[in-house]
Amino acid sequence: MKKPFLAAAFLLVLPAVAEAQNAAPAFRGQFYVLGGLGTGFGTYQHPLTEQFAFGGEGFIYKGLGVGAEAAYTHFNLNFGSGQSSWTGSVDFSYHFRRHAPKGGFDPFILGGASILGPTHAEGGTGQVGGNLGGGANWWFSKNAALRMEIRDQVGGDFYIPGRGVFANLSFRVGLTFR
Repeated sequence: MKKPFLAAAFLLVLPAVAEAQNAAPAFRGQFYVLGGLGTGFGTYQHPLTEQFAFGGEGFIYKGLGVGAEAAYTHFNLNFGSGQSSWTGSVDFSYHFRRHAPKGGFDPFILGGASILGPTHAEGGTGQVGGNLGGGANWWFSKNAALRMEIRDQVGGDFYIPGRGVFANLSFRVGLTFR
């Protein structure tokens, strides 16, 4: 009598146990492409800058991630002239809702070190700098999101008198894929 009763109880409990398991995949990283507008201030003051970037992040513990990004910034309204800069960054980030479902928001903050390419028309050398920002991913599907962020990239020739520092504060919009 005990065996049929235990078998029936097991069969009744099994679907509930299977349903309780977490079916969400453990995404270990994501990559993104962005475009944005901003303003340059400091040594290189420009009323409008355009920026295009791509990068990726790998998660190392819960919402903590480490990533890299490459960006191209143009410091003039006319792409045929003006100043431009390539930027390479290594960042740490924290995603507050890393496993946000479809329709959910994943706010994040980030910051790190940057190397900025030539920043003036005379063909200058690279500069060491940093970046700091934050934003959110809106996951409109399981694996794709609208990414919106604000980022300030700072650099400068601290060791050359008269050159000073500059910053580029930009609002960027793009897509994130996981």
